[in-house]
Amino acid sequence: MNENDVMATSLLMKRLFERRSKALLDACQLRMIELDILLFLSRSQVALTATDIIKAKHISKTHVSKSIERLHRQGFLTLYEDADDRRILRIQLLPRADAVIEQADQILSQCRDDMLSGITEEELACLSAVLRKIARNIDDALKAE
Repeated sequence: MNENDVMATSLLMKRLFERRSKALLDACQLRMIELDILLFLSRSQVALTATDIIKAKHISKTHVSKSIERLHRQGFLTLYEDADDRRILRIQLLPRADAVIEQADQILSQCRDDMLSGITEEELACLSAVLRKIARNIDDALKAE
């Protein structure tokens, strides 16, 4: 395997999701990074902070801050002080985000079905294991820098 295979596949997957999300983004006046943040927040069991998003998604502080501000202004999320530390702002999704997240999940599901067409369960399990190892290796390399 060559490193270009992994990067090219990743970029193609991203492009497919972005292309299929265009109508949703336009209708909701969202940017892709904002949709990505909404999806990430929807999958968390706890109220996250901007720092949590920055660390997990490897997105710059500026991009996350601007996106959270826009999402807040548009009524997709709210910010509130942490109960134990008032300096920390927690992020909570608002009901307005539900329909957007549901539509984005449907788009993701369609993309997943198309991407995995013809791939056996065994191949998928192997791929998942390898991708988890690659992600760990990359994360370790980033932490070492």
